[in-house]
Parts: sequence; C-alpha cells; structure tokens
Amino acid sequence: ETLSVSLSSASGASLGVTNQTLTIQDASDRPSIGFSSASLSLAEDAATPMMTITLSNPSLTAVTALLTTTDVTATAGDDYTTISSQLITIPAEKTSVDVPLQFVNDAVYEGSETLTATLSSPTGGTLGISSQTVTIADDESGPEVSVQAGSVSVNENEGGWNLVVSLDKASSMPVT
Repeated sequence: ETLSVSLSSASGASLGVTNQTLTIQDASDRPSIGFSSASLSLAEDAATPMMTITLSNPSLTAVTALLTTTDVTATAGDDYTTISSQLITIPAEKTSVDVPLQFVNDAVYEGSETLTATLSSPTGGTLGISSQTVTIADDESGPEVSVQAGSVSVNENEGGWNLVVSLDKASSMPVT
C-alpha cells in the first residue's frame, strides 16, 4: 500500500520539500532469511569458499541474522576457521549476500569432513532454511599402501620373517 502526502499554499512560511511517499509493507510480505540450500560441498583447496545467504523476497529495510558454525566431523582450527555469532546483513532491496569461509588446506588425507552452519535471531524477517551442512571435500587422494619390493627367501626352520608395509603419505584415517 502507498500513501502520498503533498504540502501546498503555506501561510507564514515558505514551502520546502513538499512531497513524501509512504509505502506500507504488508506483514505477509516479510522476507525469510536463510541458506540457499540445506547442504553445500566446497573443495578444501578452494581459493575463496563461499556460502550464500538469501532472502525469499526483497525488503525495504535491511534483514539480519546471526551466523554460527559447529563441528560435525571437521574440527575448528584444524580444518576451518570457526564463525561465532557473526552478524550477517542483507541490505535493503538486495536478495542475497555471499559469506566467505576459511579452510585449512593441509597435505594430510582426511577424506571429506563436515560442519554445520546455523542462522538465528533474525531481524526484519523470519528464518527460512536456518541450517546448512557444509562438506569440505579433501583435495588429497588416499595414501597408497605397499610392501617392500623384491623377493625374500627364508628357511622353514628359521621361524619367522618380517613383512614391511608402508604408506606413501600421511593419513588421519585408519588404513587396514
């Protein structure tokens, strides 16, 4: 709904700004703020990993929410930089913002790991998709397991032999 006000024919004063328009935003048009999807997969070695926060529809005022990350199988400090109650603001008449994440790109095979990002305490709107599972896809391949090269001969009466098994690189996961 829109209301227009105009001033005219002032007595005892001159006219300054004479027109103003008021737009009344219907309460049912309040946007919801949330993640663009409930899950997201990003490469551990991504130059600038981003998650997108969206509005269901544009708003005449800024819409905010708090963003927090929590460990699932990824560990804050070892795999990513934690976010704790970071204020996310989508400016008036915009419908999304990208939020950067920081991953630790190590040289250890860990497999894919996950964290949860959560939005809370919205102002200017309601919550949409408030939780997102973020998968950090490991950029290292798994280690190669090998036995010591060559042939070995032992006498059957000698009682033993040592088999040397090795990995070509470190792994934080059990290798069997």
